[in-house]
Amino acid sequence: MKTIHFWLYLLLVLTITACGGVADVEAPAIFDAIATEYANLGLTDAEIETLMSLEQVDEFPLYTMHYYAHYETVSLDSNIRHANVPTYTATWECSLFAAFADPEGMLYGRNFDWEYSPALLLFTDPADGYASVSMVDIEYLGYESEEQARGLKDSALPYRTFLLDAPYLPFDGMNEMGLAVGMAAVPPGDMISDPGKQTIGSLLVIREILDHAGDIDEAVSILESYNIDYGNAPALHYMIAD
Repeated sequence: MKTIHFWLYLLLVLTITACGGVADVEAPAIFDAIATEYANLGLTDAEIETLMSLEQVDEFPLYTMHYYAHYETVSLDSNIRHANVPTYTATWECSLFAAFADPEGMLYGRNFDWEYSPALLLFTDPADGYASVSMVDIEYLGYESEEQARGLKDSALPYRTFLLDAPYLPFDGMNEMGLAVGMAAVPPGDMISDPGKQTIGSLLVIREILDHAGDIDEAVSILESYNIDYGNAPALHYMIAD
């Protein structure tokens, strides 16, 4: 059932964007040549394998990537190397839904009512957490225009290294336990910060949920353990289903 859920989610994301396994390396000789170039950038073998797994699915563009490198959840006072969070003044009106009528075909979906949002479907499988698939808006990694976002698979190697920060910027996703989470902007609320709790970014907490929550109760517990920094959004709603 886990495999069925993963592919149902993938199909739904691909459909909405248009309105995990290990990627095979093409050939050892090609890998060696490219690996040498990557090594000159100071990257690990796992980071090289991650960036080599990048595939372009359509011309929007939409990409897929399997993340093999180690990553750690970082607090707000740590700098994500290449994150470039845009500021918008327009009203944000994303939508989310969950459909449970068919036990063999449950669906969780969302639309992303945003500016131009080139997307990366990211597959992660951390050693200390659950495997998951998540959607990353790579505009946040500096690929702000169509010209910058298209053709990444064939771009200069240093330009692709920004994608190594993708695990820290999931806007939605589902893990191997069948738990799905997404976010949507809502009007400002009156949330009071708790000085006894760590502050975490609004997207980074989704990574925490995908990696460490096996059901709704565990996801809510994670949310309750942090202060959430909404960044440029007025406030956010998280819809969680399992």
